[in-house]
Amino acid sequence: MGSHHFLSSLIFLITNETFSNEAELESAEAKRIRKKSLKEYIDKNIQQFANKKSILLEQNLNQNISLEDEIASLNKKFNQINDSISSATKEREIIVNEIINIDSRISETEYLLSRNQKLMTQYISDVKSIDFISEIDDEESKDENICPFCNNKFCYKQKSFNIVKASQSELNLLFAQIKDLKTTINQLSAQLEMLKKEKQEKSTNKIKLQEEIYRYLTPQANSLKNKIETYKNYIQIQNELTLITNLVNKFNTYLTNLENEQTREDRYHPKEKFPSSWFNNMSNIIYNILSYCNYPNLTSVRLSPKSMDIEINGESKASQGKGFRSFLNTILILSIRDYFYSHAIHKIKPFIIDTPLLGLDEEKSIIDSREAMSKRLFNYCIDNKDKSQLIIIENIDSIPNIDYNHTEINHINFT
Repeated sequence: MGSHHFLSSLIFLITNETFSNEAELESAEAKRIRKKSLKEYIDKNIQQFANKKSILLEQNLNQNISLEDEIASLNKKFNQINDSISSATKEREIIVNEIINIDSRISETEYLLSRNQKLMTQYISDVKSIDFISEIDDEESKDENICPFCNNKFCYKQKSFNIVKASQSELNLLFAQIKDLKTTINQLSAQLEMLKKEKQEKSTNKIKLQEEIYRYLTPQANSLKNKIETYKNYIQIQNELTLITNLVNKFNTYLTNLENEQTREDRYHPKEKFPSSWFNNMSNIIYNILSYCNYPNLTSVRLSPKSMDIEINGESKASQGKGFRSFLNTILILSIRDYFYSHAIHKIKPFIIDTPLLGLDEEKSIIDSREAMSKRLFNYCIDNKDKSQLIIIENIDSIPNIDYNHTEINHINFT
């Protein structure tokens, strides 16, 4: 787009001015060297920013959400879960102390039960001993005896009254003690069973609380904490991306002003006669269309006043690869069409674009997004069909699959 006649024609269509009395302008060598050095410096910085932006975009969150609101919501949930963890931990400590107290009572009850069981064994042994003595006394009273005087046998059947009376008294006492002891043992056994059951219930509750704390609440808290940190990182990334965009815009504006400088006012150069808003407006239009088409690794776009061509991320169109050149030429034509629709005094009708997708299928770097880029380009043309008549000629194998029904688009196949 560097021909003087072509550029002069564009200026006339836009402004209705001819500049027919002015001569061609040639820049001085010193100015050329200065501009070249500054441009190289600015382009280098823009390329560095583009590389950094590419890295940051890989780490950025591709969702249309308010990170500040999301962090506030996550912090609220995080505090609620922390409160639940604190409450559950306190409740667990109370249960642990209760279990310790129950264990102490169980040990005490088991000790008392053991002592009473031993005492019961002793009482039963005493009863057996008294029964044994009584039986011996009975046997002795039944034995036959010999009279020392006549040598005749006789049976002494009378028991010792004192032995019988003492034995019966002792047995009565033992039986009373055994009865009381049985009651005490039953009470202690029931109490021990109740304590063990209570301990089991407390232990079950403790396990449930531990599971709630360590299996559910703590992982949730950790997950929320990680999300909050991640979103904070996203905010930092977005701030850096905004800073990069602002710096790139400033560099582009400076570069545009630098290349628009005039050495002598009395000489004619068509590139310097475009409206002051031409390059910035065109750069914005090109950027918007490329963004709409999901152009890869897009950080900075400008229409260079020197080359009158597109520069991507501080690099010329030629550096983008052969497959992208036809695509970028199409974008440039569409941008001129858009600018003329909004700003030009004389409108152009129609615009004709031949094979805009030529070579795009050769770009290996966009294998996964090539179809999407092609489809977005055609959708852009459909969405902006009212700006002027647009004729696109493309190979049938390259045209993306689009439903043209209800679009007011004439789709003609030539065989």
